[in-house]
Amino acid sequence: MKTMIFFLCIFFLVNCGEQSPAEVESRIANSEVLTRVDKLCNDLPKPKDFQFVRKSISGNSFTSSISYSYKSSTPYREAREFHNKYLFANGWIIGDSAYYEKGNKQISLSTVDFPGAKYSLYCAEVEK
Repeated sequence: MKTMIFFLCIFFLVNCGEQSPAEVESRIANSEVLTRVDKLCNDLPKPKDFQFVRKSISGNSFTSSISYSYKSSTPYREAREFHNKYLFANGWIIGDSAYYEKGNKQISLSTVDFPGAKYSLYCAEVEK
């Protein structure tokens, strides 16, 4: 149920409240937590053919998150395995709702059907 609510929130944020790239960058620059989350996503290695499309900010009163959209021809299984190897080797575990978790941070990779994108890389920091 939590996963469904999360994806509905992302859908409405992306489709009903389009965020301009300048707005996203401004909000990140003015928030310590979003700056950390942005660095987390930026620092993650990605398969070679992942091409950045856009990023958007979401969250609620206890979660600050950024979703990066990528286009790629890499099959999902390969992309997931690529991230599994890196994340598990660096102390991440699979937590609730199939997120990778480490401390108060979360990461997930999912397929999306946004124009021009195939994958969404979600990074978040959660108040615990």
